[in-house]
Amino acid sequence: MFENKKTRYWVVIPAAGIGSRMYKSTPAMAKKKCPKQYLKLYDGRTVLEHTIAKFQQIEEISGICVCLAADDEFWQKLPNMDGVCTTNGGKERADSVLNGLRFWQQQNASADDWVLVHDAARPAIDTADIRQLISGLAPDADGAILATPVRDTLKKQRDNALDVAQTVDRQGLWQAQTPQMFRLAALKKALTTWVAANEPITDEAQAMEKMGHKVQLLEGNPNNLKLTQSEDLALINWLCQQQADNAQ
Repeated sequence: MFENKKTRYWVVIPAAGIGSRMYKSTPAMAKKKCPKQYLKLYDGRTVLEHTIAKFQQIEEISGICVCLAADDEFWQKLPNMDGVCTTNGGKERADSVLNGLRFWQQQNASADDWVLVHDAARPAIDTADIRQLISGLAPDADGAILATPVRDTLKKQRDNALDVAQTVDRQGLWQAQTPQMFRLAALKKALTTWVAANEPITDEAQAMEKMGHKVQLLEGNPNNLKLTQSEDLALINWLCQQQADNAQ
């Protein structure tokens, strides 16, 4: 199905969620009954379309797979998705990613191929950062993630109370982003292990860390924001528009 390359890079985009945190914080948004990845940005394209388009610009990418909810009624309405593969999503993020990994295995991806997992709701990812992730991996690393150093002062909340228990030293703390890139077989083994153990896994790097793998930090652009609250939409819309203007 796909051409044989010495080093191949596959993309998995979990997109089976609806953005429950976003809708809980903004009841008016819930009335739209539209998953956040299908909200439209400045040019009429959806968040998900913008996200996919960034990876379509990367020549090293061998294929893109989007993991969809079983009852997704929006995907088929998107234009120009020829060549973008889909598979079933899962109840949790890790389940969706595992389905994406299995899909690429079925398409004869090899165990040592690299997989980039990216949030559907991060359309403002800079293509330069994707290229940095692919080209900047250290020889002794088992994978890498984009992240930004924590810049603000951090406070830890006292248990069951809205007051400060302590100030947390931010030295050495990073805020994880996506894409996160790992070997296909190693990531599949890590996710399978912790899903079977009912261990909560918030991102792919955590699953790999818990298996003892070395995960490299590559500093990304702070504009690589995730659409989480309704207030994020205007800023992300502006960032995507600025990227388009600068590319002209």
